[in-house]
Order: sequence, then structure tokens, then C-alpha cells
Amino acid sequence: MRVYISKSERETESIGERILKEFSNYRIFLFEGELGTGKTVMIRGMVKSLGLKVRVSSPSFVVVKEYRNEETCVFHIDLYRIESDYESIDLYDMLNSSCFLFIEWGEKVKALLKDIPHVHIRIKDINIKERRIEVEDSGH
Repeated sequence: MRVYISKSERETESIGERILKEFSNYRIFLFEGELGTGKTVMIRGMVKSLGLKVRVSSPSFVVVKEYRNEETCVFHIDLYRIESDYESIDLYDMLNSSCFLFIEWGEKVKALLKDIPHVHIRIKDINIKERRIEVEDSGH
């Protein structure tokens, strides 16, 4: 397990960029953390490092946002409001695509991905300004 400490949004974005480079052979990233811990901020850094020039915001109400250019596609998924009806958001099709999947509240689908390579990122508040970011891969 790798552990990072972030003291600002910018650091969280940079850590996201670094994680994407360190785990470049993965395309599925699960994010776990309470509301407001920086899941979307980290994803913003990852999307930026992929060369996509888009505005990244939480897909809480639309559930899935798609970002793409000629070379890369990303599905940014927020499962906060989804319990188990993954077919309604075409999750199985997204898992079988060649796109990156950045899944907020990813602990909800961790069992579903037990045989699929992925990276699990847990973000925890240390205090009002600092976050502890724990990263581990699925071992595939």
C-alpha cells in the first residue's frame, strides 16, 4: 500500500496525477471517502494528466459523466445514489470498454470487480486541511 498526505486541493490533484502514472497499466480506479474529502478533486488531476481539457465536476446528480478526445475516454461515475442497479447506468458495458473508469463510492462495486484489475484509493480526513490517501492495487 502507498500512502500520501495532501494539505491542499492542488496537492490532491498532483497526487492523482502521480497515482495515474504509477499505476499506468490500470484503467479502473475506485475512490472511497466521505463527502468532501477530495475524490472529485483527485479525479480532476487524473483527467488533466490524461490530456483532456474538460471541466471536471462531481457527477452526483447525473451519475455518469463522459470525458473524451481523439485518443482517450473516461467515465467518471458517482455511485452515491446507486445501490445495486448497475445495469441502469450501463456499468457492465463501461467495464468492458477500453475507457478509464473513475468510480466514486467505489467500495460499492469492489466485490463485483474481484477478478478485474483495479486500483482502490481511500481518502480520509486527518483534520480540516489534511487528507490521508491510501492506494493499493487489486494484485492482478
